[in-house]
Amino acid sequence: MSESTGLGESRVEKILNLLLDPHNPRLPESKQGISQPELAEELDLGFEAFTIAESIASHGFFKSEPLIVIPSDSEEGKWITVEGNRRLTALLALAREDIRANFPDPDKWNELAAQANVTLNTEVPIVVV
Repeated sequence: MSESTGLGESRVEKILNLLLDPHNPRLPESKQGISQPELAEELDLGFEAFTIAESIASHGFFKSEPLIVIPSDSEEGKWITVEGNRRLTALLALAREDIRANFPDPDKWNELAAQANVTLNTEVPIVVV
């Protein structure tokens, strides 16, 4: 289901179709354009993605806080998250063992992921702009 808002189209999308922003302005210039797993690791290290993951594991993903996305130029059917990269990092780490394996403390992430009901097919709210 989708609906138009003043900002853009509001809908849900599977986590597997969402990408971290490789040009996230929060990241240093030297980290611009790195791979998705590297981006997730960087966001976990510097921006406390684990705290967000704990909230998602306990309370679910709040529908009132959609990710803001744009269509990917390079991958058909994929969306680049321009607002909400820390939340997407938390979701990706809960859903993907290969992502959390690169984090400094994968054991705490694995324990949290076992409690969470998050998979790559989990749908989360997005706004397409």
